[in-house]
Amino acid sequence: GLLKYHTVAEPVARGFFLDGRYPHATAVVTDTRSKQRWSIDSWPNANAEPPVIMPLKDWFAER
Repeated sequence: GLLKYHTVAEPVARGFFLDGRYPHATAVVTDTRSKQRWSIDSWPNANAEPPVIMPLKDWFAER
């Protein structure tokens, strides 16, 4: 009941060494009204820093 406008979705992964990116996974939430999926990625920042939140399609496209 802590998320009012989003639901938790399955995590997703991108990258493998053949495409030049490290394998990496992120948490995903889905907006309950628009159905847009968002990545919640803490990997790019130091521990205790806020995560990077962006549309999932942009997260997949990022290098």
